[in-house]
Amino acid sequence: MTPAELYADVRVRISDLVRDLPADAAKTPVPGCPGWTVHDVVAHATGVVADVNAGNLEGAASDPWTQAQVEARRGTPTADVLDEWSREAATFEPKLDEFPKGISRTLLIDLVTHEHDIRGALKAPGGRDAEAYEIARKGFAVGLAKSLDERGLPGLRLEAADWQFDAGTAPAVTVRADDSFEFFRALAGRRGVKQVLAYDWSGDPQPYLPVLNHFGPLPDEDVVES
Repeated sequence: MTPAELYADVRVRISDLVRDLPADAAKTPVPGCPGWTVHDVVAHATGVVADVNAGNLEGAASDPWTQAQVEARRGTPTADVLDEWSREAATFEPKLDEFPKGISRTLLIDLVTHEHDIRGALKAPGGRDAEAYEIARKGFAVGLAKSLDERGLPGLRLEAADWQFDAGTAPAVTVRADDSFEFFRALAGRRGVKQVLAYDWSGDPQPYLPVLNHFGPLPDEDVVES
């Protein structure tokens, strides 16, 4: 799939999942995005596309930038926000094929992460066989490898029944989980410290904890999803 097709595939999957939700369900808190509801995550995803189209990129990806997207759509029904997303995507998605690969991949990985934020909140797992999911999972793992190398840390092998990835040079420690989805969520900062420590570590996990979350420190509290 092209970058445009990959993004559209995820967008349509999210839209199909939430379009017919009752209003109360759209207000479901999202464990992966503390302080946000399902509606808020959709508002953010829509706002990213609208802001890129409008050239509103000052402070892009910062908390104020994303929160403004949420606040601007707080009183708008979720179905109407989805309609806006679809309209803006008609202009935005073709641009993805022209963007540098790093930018288009970052935008895709962000959206895939939020798809699973929403699925975790609604207890509606799915989308794990999609090409975009595989790209996002590998993208986070490659980011971990880069962080390990930059800090001079020994490599770390991520191992599950359905997937294995050697992050960094000459893995000195192996961490095992029942399912690679756990690694995807942990690397996206959607698992807490205690949850990560509960994985099966062949060596000392402490040196790796500060670099596992692509976005910063792991949460202190557990992130409980479906």
